[in-house]
Amino acid sequence: MKPHGPQRARPATMLVTSAAIVAFVVLEVSHHVADHAPALSATIDTCTTLCALGGVWLLHGQFRHTRRLRDLLFFVTLTVFALVTLTFCTLPVALQVQPGSSQGAATVGAALVAAMVLIAAFAPADRQLSADSRWVAAAVGTIVLAVALAALGGGLLQGVLDNAGSQPESGIAAATRHPLALPLALGTAIALILAAVGCARNRPSTDAGGMGLWAAAATLLAASSISYLALPPPSPNWVTPRDGLRLAGAALIFAAVLRQESRRRQAVARAAVIDERRRLARDLHDGLVQELAFISAHGDRLATDAGQQHPMAIAARRALAISRGAIADLSAVDAPTTGHALRHVADELSARYGISVHVQAEAVSVGISEREDIVRIAREAIVNAARHGAARNVTVSLKTEAGHTVLRVRDDGCGMGPDQQIAHAGFGLRSMSERAAALGGELVARELAEGGTELEVPVR
Repeated sequence: MKPHGPQRARPATMLVTSAAIVAFVVLEVSHHVADHAPALSATIDTCTTLCALGGVWLLHGQFRHTRRLRDLLFFVTLTVFALVTLTFCTLPVALQVQPGSSQGAATVGAALVAAMVLIAAFAPADRQLSADSRWVAAAVGTIVLAVALAALGGGLLQGVLDNAGSQPESGIAAATRHPLALPLALGTAIALILAAVGCARNRPSTDAGGMGLWAAAATLLAASSISYLALPPPSPNWVTPRDGLRLAGAALIFAAVLRQESRRRQAVARAAVIDERRRLARDLHDGLVQELAFISAHGDRLATDAGQQHPMAIAARRALAISRGAIADLSAVDAPTTGHALRHVADELSARYGISVHVQAEAVSVGISEREDIVRIAREAIVNAARHGAARNVTVSLKTEAGHTVLRVRDDGCGMGPDQQIAHAGFGLRSMSERAAALGGELVARELAEGGTELEVPVR
C-alpha cells in the first residue's frame, strides 16, 4: 500500500528536535569542544560545498521544467550558500590563505542566505513564471550582489568577528565587541527558524517530504548560527560543532532537492504513460473499433440468416466487446480516482450483460500501474461472474483494511466448480492471479455459503 500523501511533521517530533538543539547549545556553552585541524576543516567545508553545488545543479534542472517561483528562489539561495562557503571557507583553508575578512564575510553571507531561505519558504508553492530570460538575469544579478555584499560586509567587520587569539573565545564576547555582530548572528538564527516553520507549513499536497527536509536543514543551520555565538573559532582552521551542523544542514538540503527531483521525474514518467494510453485509446477508437463495428453489423445480418450462434457473428461481437473494454481500461487513467474508474467499468459491463453491478470504493492512493491492474482484475471478475457464473448481481468493493488496500468482487452466481479453481484456471483467472502478484498480493477465490463467489486481492 502506498502512503496516502506526504506525512505532516508531528508536533511531538518538532518539539523533540527543538529540545535536542537547545540541549546541544547549552552543552556547548558549558563544555567547549574545538580542535585545530586544518585538514579536517577543509574536508568538512569541501563536503558542505559539494552538497550545495549538487543541490544547485538539481534545482537548475527543476526550474527549467517547472518554471516555479519557489524553485528559482531556492536555486538562488543555494547558489549563494555554495559560493559563500567555497569562497570564504573552503578556499582559504585549502590554499592556506588566511584573509582577515573571511570570518566576517562568511557570517554576513550566512545572514543573507537566511533571509533568502525565509523568502523562499513563504513564497507561493505553485506560482509559475514566464519563460522569458528576465528571471534568469534577475537570479544571476541577485547571486552576484549577495556574494559582493558578503565580501563587503566581511571587510567592514574585519577584526570584529575574527578572534585574534590562538584559542576559541567562549561566550558571546567576540560578538558583543561590535554592535552589528550580535544582531547578525541572532537575526540569522531567527530567520532560519521562521524559514523552518514556513517550509513545514507551506508545502504543496504533492510534496513527498522534500519541504520537510528543507525545514530540518534550516533548523540545523539556525543551531549552527547560535553555536557560533557560543564558541566563535579564531580562524577557519579550527573545527567546532558548528561545522558539523553546517555540513548536516547542507546534506539535508541535498537530500531534499534530490527527493523533489525524484518526485518530479516520477510525475513526468506518469504523464508520459497517461499520454501514451490516451493515444492508444484514440487510435483504437478511430481505427480498429470502427472496423470491428462494421464487421459486427454485417455479422448481425449474417446471424439473421444463419442464427445468432454462427461463429462469425459470435467472433464479431466478442472482438467488438473486447476492443471497447480495452478502450475503457486505457481511459481509466483519466478518471479522478480509482473508484470512478471502477464505476465506469461497472456501468459498461452492467449495460452489456444486463446485470446489476454495485461499486463501493473508498478514497485510496495508488499509482497509475496499480490502478490499471485493479481495474483489469475487477473487469475480468465481473465478466466471469456474468458469463460463467450466471450472476445477476455483482458487488465490487475497494477498501483499506489494516493499512492495506483490498479489492473484493462478490457475485450471486452458481459458484466455482472444480474445473474453475485457480490451480486449474483458464486464461482469465491466471491473468487475474498474475496481476494480483504484481500488486504484491495473492488472488483468493472462495465460494460463499449462501451461493456465489468472492474474489479478494490485497494490495501491498
